[in-house]
Amino acid sequence: MKYFLLLILLLSFTLDSTAQCAIEVQDILLCRDNKEVHVVPTLTPSPISHSYELIEEPFAPEALINFNIISLLDDDVAGPFALGFEFEFFGQSYTEFYIGSNGWVSFSPDQPITYVPEEIPNVSPDLPKNCIMGPWEDWDPSQGGEVKYSLIGSPPTRKMVIEFYNVAHFVCGNDISSSGYFQIVLEEENNDVLGHIIRKPICAGENATFGLHNSEGSRSYTFSGRNASEWESMNQTVRFNTNNYTNLFWSVEENADPSFNTLIFTPQTSSTYTVTAYDAIGNTCYDDFEILISPLLDPFLEVVDNNVLHCNLAGYQYQWYLNGEAIEGEVYQDLILFAFGSYTVELTDENGCKFMSRVHLYTKPNSIEELMEILTIAVKNNQLDICFPFTHSTLKFKLHDLNGKIIYESEENNSFIINNITNKGIYLLSIVDESGMLTRKIIIL
Repeated sequence: MKYFLLLILLLSFTLDSTAQCAIEVQDILLCRDNKEVHVVPTLTPSPISHSYELIEEPFAPEALINFNIISLLDDDVAGPFALGFEFEFFGQSYTEFYIGSNGWVSFSPDQPITYVPEEIPNVSPDLPKNCIMGPWEDWDPSQGGEVKYSLIGSPPTRKMVIEFYNVAHFVCGNDISSSGYFQIVLEEENNDVLGHIIRKPICAGENATFGLHNSEGSRSYTFSGRNASEWESMNQTVRFNTNNYTNLFWSVEENADPSFNTLIFTPQTSSTYTVTAYDAIGNTCYDDFEILISPLLDPFLEVVDNNVLHCNLAGYQYQWYLNGEAIEGEVYQDLILFAFGSYTVELTDENGCKFMSRVHLYTKPNSIEELMEILTIAVKNNQLDICFPFTHSTLKFKLHDLNGKIIYESEENNSFIINNITNKGIYLLSIVDESGMLTRKIIIL
């Protein structure tokens, strides 16, 4: 289940009326208890760009080589233009932007073209919103200067640079002492905004605003003394650093363990867990999720009927292995032994968890006497069926009648048949292995 709750805090700025969050954690299946689980919740919208910190940095404007020039009239807007990457602004993600001739960049269409700056935040429909004011003033590109943009760098550190180059002021004209030269930079890597002010003169009686304004007009971040006021600046860089980090903690059965940004814990039993997120601007949300620990299986193998390997647990999916390699087609509870080696079986339960049996080591007999214990000799009319449960080293077979006459002789390493024994009676079967060890068995036909 998903829940969200907005806590109203008294801060130095006005909160979004829609500021809220949703957190989600997928249910987790574990095939073992005492296993460390790393849970990374999904927060929407992204919390990091809900708030900003203004930081002055060494002056370092971007050099534009390949760029697009935008034609703008007085009090005009152009766009949308592709960003080239996803950019988060006040918790929302965008891929396009609009350029206003009065020195702002917005992520929303149909923004007003008001040329007289007012203090922000401001919910008035006459003010541009969801925008970066870099600065917002009564600029007029139609009198002089250029407005251009350029995507620079490579993923994941690309930048979108919007530049107002020697743009004229509507009131004070287009000479160098009145025109504005500044850049608005959007960074892919961290969703920060940079303002590079190369030159921003004062036009007497004309105000300007330098800052960020959200889509509701309820929150803003402005540089001190530059919110609808007269000011000037040269060779200055200001970073609007995204800084709304989210604190997380988890709980189960009223036991809580705080953590920061990630959840790492070791569940002992299947249960319902709760993860809660909260941040500095009053967003709180939580989610209940299940951790299911599949019951442990311990398959045991035993030999039945001389050459059948049997798994003691029924009702699962099976895969048999010989010396660590899957045996094709052997997917049942029992396996007929066919070669020497190490046998295991893997069981898969209804949750998809896999459990491997202990190794059953199947070795060839140490002596010919042990071989005789597992060798099967069947009498059928006038023939003998001699069956090995596996391929063996070569053995010498001789069948004698009571007079000592050899009526059959061969060397074999696998099951075979002695045919056409014409007379019923008592016979002696002798077997000699490669070391010369001899054993005999009486056969009655």
